[in-house]
This record gives sequence, C-alpha cells and structure tokens, in this order.
Amino acid sequence: LPIWVEFRGQIEIKATGKSYGNTYVCLFTLRGGRVIEYKEYSNPLILLNALGSPEALSKNVSKSPKK
Repeated sequence: LPIWVEFRGQIEIKATGKSYGNTYVCLFTLRGGRVIEYKEYSNPLILLNALGSPEALSKNVSKSPKK
C-alpha cells in the first residue's frame, strides 16, 4: 500500500549562517502494517544554496547505499 506524505523543514546551517527551508515529499510503502520502503524527494538546489558550494554539499550529504 503506497502512502504519499508532504511536509516542510526549516533549519539554520551553522557553518554558513544561512536558512535552509525545503518541502519534502515522501513515499511510504506498507505491507502487513509495516513500512517496507521509504523514499524521500526534495529540491537539492535549495540545500546547495544553504551550504554555499557543491563541495560542501558532497561532504555533508551521504550517498544512498547500493542495492
């Protein structure tokens, strides 16, 4: 059973002093009353702007695990 959820997050990035606010859309897949998969979507350009550089984005955002 897929369930879509939308929410907004707002924080200040201490390293840059910039505000980071983004809207997230998440897809939860349920089976037997349990979450079996979670996918999160947001705008990475907003995070890039808050962190200040592509290098800072690469350093601070972990990569998805390989399947």
